[in-house]
Amino acid sequence: MSIFPDQAQMQSSSVKSSEQQIDQDRKLAFQEVLSSANDSAQAIHDMVQIAKSFDQKVSLSYICRKLGLNSKGFLSDVMKGRRQIGQKYWPKLAEIFQLDPTYREIFFLLLSIDAEKDQKQLQLLREELAIKRKAANYSERILSKKLRGMFFAFDVFCAFGLFKNQPSREDLRSYFGVQRGLELDVALNILLSTDLIERLEDHSFRIKNHNIRFSDSEDSFSHLDFLKESIEDARRSVEQWKDRRQESIFSSYIISVKRQHYQKVVDKLRRDLLEIQSGLESEDADLLVRFNIQVYPT
Repeated sequence: MSIFPDQAQMQSSSVKSSEQQIDQDRKLAFQEVLSSANDSAQAIHDMVQIAKSFDQKVSLSYICRKLGLNSKGFLSDVMKGRRQIGQKYWPKLAEIFQLDPTYREIFFLLLSIDAEKDQKQLQLLREELAIKRKAANYSERILSKKLRGMFFAFDVFCAFGLFKNQPSREDLRSYFGVQRGLELDVALNILLSTDLIERLEDHSFRIKNHNIRFSDSEDSFSHLDFLKESIEDARRSVEQWKDRRQESIFSSYIISVKRQHYQKVVDKLRRDLLEIQSGLESEDADLLVRFNIQVYPT
């Protein structure tokens, strides 16, 4: 028996890979629309056009059948901003466009804003939309293996926010202490070499990428090092901060759960934490805050 795939298997694999790429391209196109659309009418119109470009069977009649609507003229009016589509159709629209939970929430907020009449509630919805969009577009930076073990460089990077993202070496040295001067220089060189910051003509530094997020997709070792050092930092800090409840949270719980429910909560928790961090982050900061959260089955 041959251990090599036959031609039919290879063709099947190629077709599957192509379909996955198409799905990914369509998903990214929808996300781009929802990240910038001014209102729900524009979002629906643009997503319908994208869906039609990826699948010939998609039409206004097709979408109406999926929604259970009798008139494609009504849907056309919705896309032109002349009419509002009822809330009972929102989940069906999200399903047609196959939106993931984050962009589903953004879509629903756009629809809610267009349907809301109360000015106070309207302002709250717009603020929530801005936060969710910021979280969804949070720049992701896969850090180089050069950063393995260089935990202090991350503290230096985050401290830029304390100086309107343009500190001098003296500013940073004053903040971290003269005794860490050599360590500070090493950290700045690491951040310069990885293109996270740049040096200006007046010898101050400016941040080039406002956020660092880790991913296991390319360099899991750097991510693992960062996690281990974060936990060790929490161990060192717990005695200092555990009783200052207005400024810190140190809590541990063990509970019994159903696995399927747990998975849903973990996904939501991940999104909610990103929104909290995005909403809290400030370019006019005066404090560094570390998030250390461990949630895993035991």
